[in-house]
Formats: sequence, structure tokens, C-alpha cells
Amino acid sequence: MLLVTLIVSLLVGLLVGFLLGRIGAGSQKANAPPPPPAHTVILETTVEKTVEKTVEKTVPAPEKTLPATTTGASGSATASATAYP
Repeated sequence: MLLVTLIVSLLVGLLVGFLLGRIGAGSQKANAPPPPPAHTVILETTVEKTVEKTVEKTVPAPEKTLPATTTGASGSATASATAYP
């Protein structure tokens, strides 16, 4: 009988300690200082910039090389166009 009383009182003590711990932790959160207010920053900028740049370059003309022709080769081209009103 003594062992049962010891176990029951141990369980009751643990339960009471747990509940008091929960209550104590809740009050600590209530006493905590409030968080600082949020800061709002509005940044307005106007950028006016005109960029005008003229680039002039002289590019050398490509060298024209004629393909080597053989003595027996010949070529012809024919073009025609018809216009209708």
C-alpha cells in the first residue's frame, strides 16, 4: 500500500509541476517586451540621363579574289522578268 501511495503522489507531483511550468512559461511570454515597430522606407528617385554617341568607323573593303578557271569551263546565266499592271 505504501508503494502505491508513493507512485500516485509522484505522478500527481509531476502533473502539478508540469502545469505550473506551463503557466510560468506563459507569463514570461506575456512580460516580454513588444517587438519594435516595422520601419517603412519609401525611396523615390528620378533619373534623367541622355546618352548620345555617334560611332564612325572606316571598314576596309573586302578583297575580291577571282576563282581560278580552267580552260574548258564556261558558264551562262539568264534572267527574265515580266510585270503586269
